[in-house]
Amino acid sequence: MLSKFSVILAKPEPPYLSLLLLLLVLFPLTTTTTNAQSTPIAATSTFNQSGTFAPLPNPAAPATLIVFSDFACPFSARTFFTLQKLSTRYPNSLHILYKQTPLPIHPDAPLAARAALAAARQNRYNAMAELLFANQTHQDLPTFLSFARQLHLDIPRFRRDYDSPAVAAQLATDLEESHAFGVIETPTSFLNGKLLSGLQDEPTLTALIDKASTTPSIAPTLASGNDGTITDPTLLAQILAPTSPTQGPATAPLTIVEFTDFQCPFCRAAVAPMEQLMAARGQEVRWIFRAFPLDFHQFAEQSAEAALAAGEQGKFWPMHDLLFAHQSALTLADLHTYAQQLNLNLPAFDEAMSTHRLAGQVAADRALGLRAGVSGTPTFMVDGHLMVGARSLTELAALADAHRNFAGIQNASARVPTAPAATHQVLGPEPSSGQPDTPITLTWFTDVRSPLAAHQAELLRTLTAHYEGRIRVLFKADPLVTHPDSRLASAALFAALALGGSDKFWPMFDALADRRDLLDRPKLLTIAAAMHLNASAFEKSLDQSENDVTADQQEATRRGISGAPVLFLNTERVDGLQREAFYTAILDRQLKDQLKAQPTTTQATLLTTNPTHH
Repeated sequence: MLSKFSVILAKPEPPYLSLLLLLLVLFPLTTTTTNAQSTPIAATSTFNQSGTFAPLPNPAAPATLIVFSDFACPFSARTFFTLQKLSTRYPNSLHILYKQTPLPIHPDAPLAARAALAAARQNRYNAMAELLFANQTHQDLPTFLSFARQLHLDIPRFRRDYDSPAVAAQLATDLEESHAFGVIETPTSFLNGKLLSGLQDEPTLTALIDKASTTPSIAPTLASGNDGTITDPTLLAQILAPTSPTQGPATAPLTIVEFTDFQCPFCRAAVAPMEQLMAARGQEVRWIFRAFPLDFHQFAEQSAEAALAAGEQGKFWPMHDLLFAHQSALTLADLHTYAQQLNLNLPAFDEAMSTHRLAGQVAADRALGLRAGVSGTPTFMVDGHLMVGARSLTELAALADAHRNFAGIQNASARVPTAPAATHQVLGPEPSSGQPDTPITLTWFTDVRSPLAAHQAELLRTLTAHYEGRIRVLFKADPLVTHPDSRLASAALFAALALGGSDKFWPMFDALADRRDLLDRPKLLTIAAAMHLNASAFEKSLDQSENDVTADQQEATRRGISGAPVLFLNTERVDGLQREAFYTAILDRQLKDQLKAQPTTTQATLLTTNPTHH
């Protein structure tokens, strides 16, 4: 009997997930009742003797969890054993799909992944994974063979599979998919397409699975269980403005705005249900497209530009469908070919692509999404409420039925509470770079032990150099539970600040962000000594700085921050690490708006002030 902890074994071409998502698009697993539960993004399958895909029992379980994990990662191990308990608790409503994601810092992890995949070919993936996670200090072939004997596997077959090209190809496919999903640390999970970053404890996972497993109707989901609510009526009006491609009449009672990415497999899964809804109830629904290219998708931005360029010639939706149908072929040459197939004016299309004339519209869509709280794709907006992940036709039809029970999007700001303003009690000098009276403050919530910290620090230095005298960076510590040494490292930053000001804070930040080993007090004291900080004073300040870390974390909670990094450009929030051009677009707009509101002398100051910066 196959375990609920199952693994897909497939041929390397094409990647299994793309094929499964295409199957779900063509044959959605839906029911005909209006109270249908959410359709999982991908059904769990196994590789049978004939080499074809065969679904496991109950493939339509309402909650599907895809877990990218590393057999040498202690947090992946804790997640695995937590999910073992939860799979017993939810035997009919939860499917767990493991993807092997050995990180470069763990040289033996790929070997363990091959052992697990080899065991999976004898239907013992879960049992082998349990042994591997429980014995992370011994990951070599003799140990794997010993585990295989304990599990009564066919040892010659296990050894052949362990060394086989098929297992190597499956591991390569898993890694390719982890890159496509932007996975940079483990564990990273997707519950029905919604990102869960890092270690999640049992109560948190239980609550998330319960929510994903029970969706009695769309109306209460929109009213209370949604994935975010837009309270700013100006922002709502901007999102609904007729600046993007649409289907359906402007007078339709229901408007669905979709933030999407042409390289996102979940977005592709969302297309067919939306098109079916428009075909069946097109006079009742208006569908607005908004581009939201994700940074880790190389061709997403230029694909969005191509769709808009086709839209200038009345062919946006045909190009939209071609791009989603060919997600693995989105180079400039491919886009030119699709334009030929649609009989577009090729010189006009090529001019739009070569000059990136429509990149500003793509960036504007993305900026609207970020302001609205969009952090992944696809994200739908209905009545000011955000819904993350692909939806089945049954759910969309129920949404259309339920819409008449709502007052309309123009009254959304009156239906939802406004988030309280964040406050912060300053306990000591705040770490910053730049002058305190600059027109724009970049408040940066980050975890110095995050792999993204050093990259964003360098980006912020570039921005402060470009906007000298006009922006300042204010650091806020937001240590994540997935990094066990991050709270201590954050306290070390404040200790360096207390003893040496910004001249010691930023070098300490660089030193800690560059280290990939686990930090402890002796190591921090060594780093402090190398920076010529008094050891006894530093250690004393290290304990006192816990209060500063706590204060910053409390502010992060008040601002609704649950991950790092998060950057506030004055009050405009940006999650994650974005391209430099994205930040400059926001800064240029904010400075332009301030120029319009200021007298001439102040405008001159905004344009010419250039004090020194960090």
